[in-house]
Amino acid sequence: MDPNNSEISVHADAEQESEAEIHNVNRGNRRYYLYAIICCALFLGICITIVLTLNRNKTHEEYTRMVLETLNAYTTGQRENTLTEIDGTAKTLQSLAVLIESQDDFDFIDPYLAALNEDSPEVKYMYLSEEEYRDALKQRTVLEKDMKVIERLKQGETVVTDLTFSERMGNIYCIGVGVPVVRDGKFIGAVRGIINAESLVSTDVYDPAQGEISAAFLTDGDSVILPIRDAYERGVGESLLEHLERNGIEEDVIEELRAVYVPGNSQACSVRLGIFEGSPYYLSLTGLKYNNWHLVVCLKAETASEHFQHILNNTTYSIIGLIIAVILASIIMLLVVRRMQKKFSLDEQRYLLLERFSDTVLFDYDCRLDTIRFTSNASKFLRIHKLTQKDFLQHLNEIYVHADDQAQVRQILSGERGGDSGKIRVRLMRPETDDYFWSLVQYQYLYEKKTPISTIGKITDINEHMEHEDYLRRISETDGLTGLMNKGAAEKEVERRLAEGRKGTLFIIDADGFKQINDVYGHAVGDRALRFLGECIRQTYRGDDVLARIGGDELLIYMEGIENSESARKKAEQLEKYLESRSESGMPSFTVSIGAAQFPADGKNFAELFHAADQAMYAAKAKGKQQICFYKDIQKEKE
Repeated sequence: MDPNNSEISVHADAEQESEAEIHNVNRGNRRYYLYAIICCALFLGICITIVLTLNRNKTHEEYTRMVLETLNAYTTGQRENTLTEIDGTAKTLQSLAVLIESQDDFDFIDPYLAALNEDSPEVKYMYLSEEEYRDALKQRTVLEKDMKVIERLKQGETVVTDLTFSERMGNIYCIGVGVPVVRDGKFIGAVRGIINAESLVSTDVYDPAQGEISAAFLTDGDSVILPIRDAYERGVGESLLEHLERNGIEEDVIEELRAVYVPGNSQACSVRLGIFEGSPYYLSLTGLKYNNWHLVVCLKAETASEHFQHILNNTTYSIIGLIIAVILASIIMLLVVRRMQKKFSLDEQRYLLLERFSDTVLFDYDCRLDTIRFTSNASKFLRIHKLTQKDFLQHLNEIYVHADDQAQVRQILSGERGGDSGKIRVRLMRPETDDYFWSLVQYQYLYEKKTPISTIGKITDINEHMEHEDYLRRISETDGLTGLMNKGAAEKEVERRLAEGRKGTLFIIDADGFKQINDVYGHAVGDRALRFLGECIRQTYRGDDVLARIGGDELLIYMEGIENSESARKKAEQLEKYLESRSESGMPSFTVSIGAAQFPADGKNFAELFHAADQAMYAAKAKGKQQICFYKDIQKEKE
C-alpha cells in the first residue's frame, strides 16, 4: 500500500469525524433552541390564557354595564315621551278650558273638538257640562271612581285617571285627563282627553342594536302589573317583584328594583335578570309622576350577547394565531438574529380589545408627559392630528375642541377636578367638516402616591340626544299660535337680563277690540289676526329682543338699550304702519294699545317693571286706544 494514500485516508477519516462532531453539536444546539422555543411558547400560552380569562370577566362586566347604560338612557327617554304625551294633553285641555270660560256662546265647542280630534288621532277630546254630569249622577250611570274624579274636578284639580277599559273607545285600555271649566268661581263643566294606554309604552324609538324589547308595561306603586292591551295578558294583576322572585331572580337585584318604588323616586334603574332560554334578559324601571305609575321595559339582549360572544371568539382566535406567529417568529429570530425580542403590553392588548366598540373612542392621557393616545377608530369620529399627540395641553387651543369647552378638557386631563372618575359634555369637531358635535367624555384617574399619573376615558357621540333635548326645550318655551316666546320663557329671559343690569324698555301690547273680531269673524280669523300681529312684531323689533305672547291678545317685548321715550315711540309707530297693511293680508281692522316702562327707572325687577308697563297699557286704552303711554308720564299726571 502506498504510504501517501494511507495518510490521505487517515486525514479523510479525521475530517469525517470532525464533521460528525460538528453536526452533533449543531443538532444539540437545535434541540436546545427547540426546547427553549417550546418552553417559551408554553409559558406564553399559560400567561395569555390567564390574561384572556381575566379580560373575559372584565370585558363581560364592561359590556353588561354598557347594555345597562343604553337601556337606562332608552327608558329615561321613553319616560319623557310618556310624560310629554300626558302633559301635552293636559296643556291642550287647559287652553281649551280657558277659551270656554271666556265665551258666552258654546256653539263653537263641538266643531272645535271635532277639528282637534282629527288632528290628534291618539287622543279623544270631549266636553261635558255641569248639567250633563248632574244628569249622569241622577241616572246612576257613573261609577264610584268616576264620582271621585268629578269631585276633584269641581275642586279645581287637573285629574289624570287610572287605566280604564273603554268599549266606547274601541275596546281598549285608556287613561283620561280632565281639566275643570270654571266661570266666576263656579264649576260649569270639564274638558277631557282620552289617551290610548298602548301609546304610552310604545317602543318605536328603541335602537335594536342591543336586542329587542320583549315587553313594555306599567305597574302601580305596589309593583302590580297594569293592563295595557288585554286584561288577560301574561302577568296582569300580579306583583312584578313577586313574579321575579318566583323565577329565581337574585335577592339583591329585586331589592335594587324595590328601591325605585319609594315614593318620589323618578330615577331609572336597569338590572341584569339573567339568562333564560339561552338569551340574556335585562329589565329597566322608572317612576312616573302620575298615579304612582312606573314604566317597566324588558330587553332581550340576544344581539348584544352575540356581539359579545363574537368579540370573545375573535379574541381567542387572534390569540391562538398570535401564539403560532410568536413560535414561528421565535424560530426565525433565534436562528437568524437571536437578539430580537418582542414585548407584549397588557395595556396595548386592552386597547386592541376595547377599540372594537366602533361607537366609542377610547383615550389614555399621560399627565406627566402631556401625551395623549387615541384608539385607531378615533379618526372616523373626531378631527385629530394623529393618534398619539405630545404636548397636548400646551397646544390645546390648536386642537379641534370648541373654545368654550377647552377649560373643562384642561381640568379633567390635568387632574384638577380630583376624585376617581367623572364625566363632562363637550363639543368636538367632526373629521370631514368644520361642524361641532356634542359628545360625552367619561374618564377615570390612575393615581400614584395620591398624584394622578394617567387619565383613561371614552368619548361617545350624544349629538342627537342633545338636539332632541334642545328641541323639547324650544317647544316648551314657544307659543304654539304665534311662534313667539311664551310667558314663562319670556319672564325667565327678561329676569336674566335685568339681573345683569342690562337697561332697556318693556312694552305690553294689547290688541284693541280683539274680542269683537272673535265674535264677528270667528276664532279661526282671530287666530290668523294674532299670527299676523306676531309677524308684524317680528318685522318691527330686533332679532335679539325678547318677543312673547303672554296670554290671549296680550304680547310682551323687551328692547335692550332703548332708554328714551322717542325711540320707543318710533317703534310703536312702525308697528302701526305694519298693522295698516292688514287689508292686503285679508285681516279685519284692529289697532293696538301699548304701555311702556323703562328699567331701572320704573322697576327694579321683572314684577315691578311688568306692573308698570301693564298700568301704562291700561292708561293708553283709557285715553282712546291706538297709542303708546309711558309709565313715567302717567305718574307725572297723577302728581
